[in-house]
Amino acid sequence: MRFSLRTLMIVMSVACLFFGWNAFLRRMAAYHRAKENEAEAAYRQLVSEHPGIVPRVFWEHDPVLHHANRARDFDHALLRPWLVFVHCKPGSILGAPIQPGPRPPIVKRLSLRDDGPQVGDY
Repeated sequence: MRFSLRTLMIVMSVACLFFGWNAFLRRMAAYHRAKENEAEAAYRQLVSEHPGIVPRVFWEHDPVLHHANRARDFDHALLRPWLVFVHCKPGSILGAPIQPGPRPPIVKRLSLRDDGPQVGDY
């Protein structure tokens, strides 16, 4: 079997593209996981400093959930390169498989007032 230099260069270029793409997707998934952990730590610190804050379940844009979804998308697109550029709903034909998301934190209930019943108590 004889291969020309041109054929060898084409095969090496395709292999480099494939492995470079794979490394890029793994790095982006790791980046989004790190950002997810940072956002979770920032939220926990915010809740510890201000216990009366609105739970993130009611936020319009939850950064933890966003980064978790993007990390899952990059993991799913390792062998499906076209999925990185098209954000499809999970469970659709082109989308990532459905995975249960993180459970919302338990909301701390406020204690009752000790000064007796007054008008406007709740």
